[in-house]
Amino acid sequence: MIFPVGRRRAPSNAATGPALIGPDEWRRTRIRWGVGGAQALLLVGVLVVGLGPLLWLAKSAITPTVDTISHPISLFPHGASWNNLREAWSNVDVGRYF
Repeated sequence: MIFPVGRRRAPSNAATGPALIGPDEWRRTRIRWGVGGAQALLLVGVLVVGLGPLLWLAKSAITPTVDTISHPISLFPHGASWNNLREAWSNVDVGRYF
């Protein structure tokens, strides 16, 4: 037996167990808003890190090559060129890989 005879084990309750923020602190409005704000910032950060490369890829696909090389950080310096996608589909035969 793990526990000595005569001693009773305390009932397991997740609310009274060790936690970073205790149940009494969760009742405070500043704690709830602070933790909620931190979670929202973390979510936005994860979305930027996760979706950033995909959005950059899409931007590079419709930006003319000269603009991508000469102005890599600007969004669309001379507009978007949707012809890039048509050329890639027909000249490189991208449809074959689907």
